[in-house]
Amino acid sequence: MADYTILFDGGAKNGTPDPQAYGSYHLQAGDRERLVSRVEFPEATTSNQAEYNALICAVSDLRAVIEKAGRQVEEFTIEIKGDSQLVLMQLQGLIGSKAWKCKEPTLIGLRGQATQLLEDFAEVTLTKVPRQDCVDVFGH
Repeated sequence: MADYTILFDGGAKNGTPDPQAYGSYHLQAGDRERLVSRVEFPEATTSNQAEYNALICAVSDLRAVIEKAGRQVEEFTIEIKGDSQLVLMQLQGLIGSKAWKCKEPTLIGLRGQATQLLEDFAEVTLTKVPRQDCVDVFGH
């Protein structure tokens, strides 16, 4: 079991791209849970961009919590859970096998940000979960 688990989700309310895109994430540390966080993305954003942005917000939040406690990110393992096969497989391609190519320039930049935030953790596990898991936690 990982030291921390993040469940993330993102989407666009009115099609894609959408100036009302959103993301949500749930951060869990062992058996301790934090409240679900929801973020809005005011710029026109696609669903895939919203997924990446939600993950980036979640990992940034976690890194801040760890650093505020005077600890080092390298001390901890993390499991990333989401229903976005695209995001998870594109990240998996950078840290594992079965690479999914990332061709869209904006997604390349977001993947780079996410990878940079994750690279210092002792271990990163990426897990695809059923859509219903996100619905159960986030209500969307």
